[in-house]
Amino acid sequence: APRHDLCADAGDHFSFGVSSYGDLRQWAGEANAQGAGFRWLYVYILAAGMENPDDFENYYVRPFAEEAIRIGTTPVLTFYQLLDIGRAQGFSGSEADVVKAALQSPPAMRTYFDNFVWLLRIAASLERPPLIHVEPDSWGFMMWAFGVEGNGDATSVPVAVASSGHPDVGGFPDDAGGFGRALLALRDQYAPEARMGWHASNFRTGTGADVVSRFYSSMGEWDVLVTEEPHVTGQSWWEPWPADQVDTNVAWMKTLTDSAGVPLLLWQMPIGFEGQLLNPELSPTNLERF
Repeated sequence: APRHDLCADAGDHFSFGVSSYGDLRQWAGEANAQGAGFRWLYVYILAAGMENPDDFENYYVRPFAEEAIRIGTTPVLTFYQLLDIGRAQGFSGSEADVVKAALQSPPAMRTYFDNFVWLLRIAASLERPPLIHVEPDSWGFMMWAFGVEGNGDATSVPVAVASSGHPDVGGFPDDAGGFGRALLALRDQYAPEARMGWHASNFRTGTGADVVSRFYSSMGEWDVLVTEEPHVTGQSWWEPWPADQVDTNVAWMKTLTDSAGVPLLLWQMPIGFEGQLLNPELSPTNLERF
């Protein structure tokens, strides 16, 4: 029973979105005026901007969100900060190493929750609620790195939630499940109309859906699952996908949505994939399957 129905938000038709960076932000509005019916516009919300949060809000986040709303789209704010916060704390190594250290660091997580509340306050002030998409890759690292290949037990992953010292999350356990539920509680407190997207990483080429489903079961009731494009291997983007790989990835998606009871949003689709998918001459079998 998620708080919001993303299917109702999207309507009864297949909807597309685009990223909106630099010149693309101006292009998206112009294309929309010419009849390109984008439904979603997204940007990253990285920790580097928090060095001056007022400027970050007034010259980047708010103008983006207000432009997205002006042209009739939903702003998608991809909150991706564990990696940057960890590096700022002096943690080093691979991305997974830095994320792991940040998750277990009370000072790093206190900063993380402070920054998340900052974004929620902005979200609450917008004329149309945004979709806040939380931590692509980081949830995947918790399941497929940290010394365990395929960890479906979120309660086994240490995360400084209550121990972060943030006053709004003191009642949540210090594990990944507590982290997921704490983020929802912050949304409910500061921006109850904002939509929340949990990232279900497709790190293993359409396999391991049972692991992702078990991990998600400790997260609370998010509004939507977000995932990257289906992973297929062995051919260039303009070549038709092998039918067995299509089947594997579609089964992965179906398992997740059946288990969670919420829809799945495909994020960061390569332009080549979209061209292949939409051109039946290139790949009629894939078009029919999707």
